[in-house]
Amino acid sequence: MEANIHEFISGLPEGYVTVVGDKGSQLSGGQKQRIAIARTILKRLAILLLDEATSALDGESERVVMSSLGAKVWKDKDEQTSMITTITVAHRLSTVINADTIVVMEKERLLNLVITKR
Repeated sequence: MEANIHEFISGLPEGYVTVVGDKGSQLSGGQKQRIAIARTILKRLAILLLDEATSALDGESERVVMSSLGAKVWKDKDEQTSMITTITVAHRLSTVINADTIVVMEKERLLNLVITKR
């Protein structure tokens, strides 16, 4: 499974060895978010909780990241697989549109539950 960040990192002035400053101070908020998500993906967690994880990303970056996160079975560079359950908190429908289950809430109340068959 790719984190879909190689192209971005390769575009940095020094690629993977680019110094990004203390706490990523040389990066934009969206760039920091993409790197944080990539690092999380590489940990191969069984459950992933994302709270507004793509809020600082532009539309194209969000699409790339969510494409990676949408995979139910991830493969690493050695072709080892792992399953993942992702719970995503989002305000934009585009962030969760490909989810298996979408729960719409307002003020702690369930408004709608959509279960899709994929």
